[in-house]
Amino acid sequence: MNASLGTILSDFWDSFYNTFLNGYKRLLSICIRRKKLFILIAIFLFAVSLLTVQLVGYEYFPAMDEGIIEIDVILPKGSNLDETKELVFDIHERIDNIFEIQDIIINLGNDGSVLDRSGSEKARLIVNVGSLDQRNRDIKEITQDIRGKLSGIAGAQIKIKDDSKVMGFSISDNEVEIQISGDDIVVLKKIANDILHDLESINGLTEIESSFEQEIEEISIKTDKNKALLYGLTQIEIGQQIQAKIDGITASRFSYRGSEIDIFVKRSDHEESSIQELKNLTVQSSRGIDIPLSELCEVTIEKSPSDIVRVDQKRTVSISANLYNRALNKVTEDIDKVLQNYRFPQGYSWTYGGQQKDLFDSFDELKNALILSLIIVYMLMAAQFESLLHPITIMLSVPLALTGALMSLFVTGKTLSVPAFIGIIMLSGIVVDNAIVLIDTINQFRKKGKERDDAILTAAPLRLRPILMTTLTTISGMLPMALDKSEGSEILVPLAIVVIGGLTVSTFVTLLFIPSFYAAFDEIIKRVTKKSA
Repeated sequence: MNASLGTILSDFWDSFYNTFLNGYKRLLSICIRRKKLFILIAIFLFAVSLLTVQLVGYEYFPAMDEGIIEIDVILPKGSNLDETKELVFDIHERIDNIFEIQDIIINLGNDGSVLDRSGSEKARLIVNVGSLDQRNRDIKEITQDIRGKLSGIAGAQIKIKDDSKVMGFSISDNEVEIQISGDDIVVLKKIANDILHDLESINGLTEIESSFEQEIEEISIKTDKNKALLYGLTQIEIGQQIQAKIDGITASRFSYRGSEIDIFVKRSDHEESSIQELKNLTVQSSRGIDIPLSELCEVTIEKSPSDIVRVDQKRTVSISANLYNRALNKVTEDIDKVLQNYRFPQGYSWTYGGQQKDLFDSFDELKNALILSLIIVYMLMAAQFESLLHPITIMLSVPLALTGALMSLFVTGKTLSVPAFIGIIMLSGIVVDNAIVLIDTINQFRKKGKERDDAILTAAPLRLRPILMTTLTTISGMLPMALDKSEGSEILVPLAIVVIGGLTVSTFVTLLFIPSFYAAFDEIIKRVTKKSA
């Protein structure tokens, strides 16, 4: 039974291969006779593939569905824990009826990190929606559903993100980040608010916010220098006395069993609970006269940013947002139009941060790596063939393989990301193998005395089987990776798709277009040789 099944499969393959071989020989002879037409077709296909780059879109890394959604809740500065708790429980009640949610973990206050300076006004909800095979909706749809249910909550800043990670590390907090730099904090605030308003009209942006939105109230004490001089006081002396009366001072140190303990002295009668009580504080002059603080200083409550960030010694405000159902490069194009149309005051500038900056930097480095790899491949082939022109013929399979790579991304709905770009670099080394074997076989037949066209028509069918087997085995090895739907597979799927699409197209390029280019270049060499002679 097994022997008969093997015989049937073998006979089927032989019949199919012989039919394919005969058809290939007829098509190859047409390619040689009408090589100019086929070269134009190849150029046209490559040009069309370049146009698909804009349709495919770019992104830093593919979004990974790990089944975890984080909801950060930030109340105004000074909010107590009870207020935070009440709001968090309200959020829990609003989203608890979403079918995919399995459990919710609530963290009140800061997360325990030394870098987290927030207090009782902050909370985080970690929502587990399970693995992808346990639900019908992806995590982006569930996240958008949660945004809709929480959109009516006022009085707090709510950030919702489905955290993407690569090898356990977060890629970036913000998919879109614009950094605006300048000197005047008031001007920066106006610019940020204007741009924030313009960005709201861009399709695909969600959770647009400015770093100015988290302002804190603080008491500003401005000393009247002239009045202070009348009483013989300086700004430093006034500040030291205010600090001593409000916070206390370290009066001395007490030695105990080899250790020194600070002795801290502080008023115990009452604390200043209002700005009026602060104004009534007295400052003692050098003559021992108690002077009310309101006599010497202007005491007001002002709002200021919670953090002052400087980039290249300039104050910087950031505008951040996340994406929904749109590629990063397409959103960036719309943002560029907004920023180019906005009139920045002299001395103020902007730049990208977050995943946008990471994308541009990574693609620049990968582009350089691709160019370097092509140069190294060319040098090796030039040394092997002892010719500068034949390697060019072989290298033409690379841009045409790129056609297949981009087309495959477009058909499957994937974007050009860092893993996909790495796949293109791999492809540039893989696709030349078949072309090397074919050109080398053609040259061997020509050395034996065959004419160019006869050598091509003999060598190409002879190398057909090895070329097909090499391509099919490589594609078969990549198919499980391309079709994988498990958690974390999103990072490798674009790479596999690029290799499969590029190899498929490069196989036809090697079998049909490379012989046409070879014949065309050979004619050019003969014409140049005749002219030089």
